[in-house]
Amino acid sequence: MDDLKKKYSGLQKKFNLPKFEELDNAFSIKGIESNDDIERAIISKIIEKTEMYSKMLDSEILQPDTSMATMHEATFLTDQDREKTKVIFAKVMKLNREALLLSLKNYENWEKFVKRATKEWDGIRKELVPFYEKILKCWETEQTVSEEELKYFG
Repeated sequence: MDDLKKKYSGLQKKFNLPKFEELDNAFSIKGIESNDDIERAIISKIIEKTEMYSKMLDSEILQPDTSMATMHEATFLTDQDREKTKVIFAKVMKLNREALLLSLKNYENWEKFVKRATKEWDGIRKELVPFYEKILKCWETEQTVSEEELKYFG
């Protein structure tokens, strides 16, 4: 990891990028191999993180599938929660699609995107925390399944 930090430090100075720790906190870049093309690997980490959250928000919250877990969690969300989630989802998807487009354009101006994405992710994270705290609370209550949920499973 020291080699990675050293290589990143050079890029950080050249492009005025966020501190290594800040970028790692946002997108878990410590796992990048020091012999990787760091620019591409950072964008890949951003894609991974945004894909994970977009899938969770989409399939588990906005469009709950047939799993007991997602159906249970969905019953604890209000319409207002769902509207807030749609806004967060749009922000996550925008970052994801921008990162994908950047990879198609040979990582042109990647440094500008990384700076902006790091700042935006910090805001998104702050919006996600209370949302997931609410989701967690649904698992702290008595675990019962509604009749409607049971009927769905036949």
